[in-house]
Amino acid sequence: MVSTAEELAALVQAENARILLQFGKPGCTRCLPFSATAEELQRAYGFVRAYVNTIESPELVEQFEVCKLPAFSLLEPGAKDWLPIPLARQPASLDDLRAAVAPSQFTLDEDF
Repeated sequence: MVSTAEELAALVQAENARILLQFGKPGCTRCLPFSATAEELQRAYGFVRAYVNTIESPELVEQFEVCKLPAFSLLEPGAKDWLPIPLARQPASLDDLRAAVAPSQFTLDEDF
C-alpha cells in the first residue's frame, strides 16, 4: 500500500518496472472484482501493483485526479518524471481494464 507522495517516489526509485496504482477504499463493493483482475494482470504483465486507500491518501487522490472508484493509473519507467498514464477513471468493465494495460496501450496520453 502507498499512502503518501514520498512513499510513491520511493517505490518508483526502487522499481524498474511499470507500476499500476489501484485507488480504492474499504467497503467499495465495485472495487472488489477489479482487485482480482488487477492481480491477474500483474502476474500476466509483470508490473508492480500498489494499492492507494483514498481515505488515507488525499494527497495522491488529488495528484492523480481521482474522482470515481475504482480508479487506476499506470506509471511507466523511463518516461520523464514517471508521468502517470491514466487508465479508465471508472472502467466500464473488467475487460476494459484488461485492454487498458495490454502492452500495446503503453503510450502517453495527449493530456499530459
